[in-house]
Amino acid sequence: MTAQSETDAGREYLSRPDLQGKIEFREVSFSYPGETARALAPKPCILLLDEPSSALDAQAEAALIARLEKATRGRSLLIVTHRMSMVRLVDRIILLDRGRILVDGPRDTVLRAMASARDLKTRRLAGPKLVSSIEAA
Repeated sequence: MTAQSETDAGREYLSRPDLQGKIEFREVSFSYPGETARALAPKPCILLLDEPSSALDAQAEAALIARLEKATRGRSLLIVTHRMSMVRLVDRIILLDRGRILVDGPRDTVLRAMASARDLKTRRLAGPKLVSSIEAA
């Protein structure tokens, strides 16, 4: 499915009669600072962001995160992202792989578990360290 067909499918779903007046769908590019304000102007109760920082460099992403931290207080925020820096905006992480939930829990708990798993994998890949006679001397 292409990005355009996914967008069209989303609009079709949201145009259902039972959702009329309850959900607003808009595409916003966070590449420009003014777009954040435009997206949040209607003060939505729930905000879904799909890869909001994918086109941003580290400095612009940090600025976006700072704006979102202030603008989303008291609102529900769902973020679809591959960037770990965006995770600080959420209280809960749901990690998906091919549509299956792998991990679901409080942010800090999930991050600790992910770090432990990464450390274990690194140790297994590294294997036992061989010390040469030169290093030992």
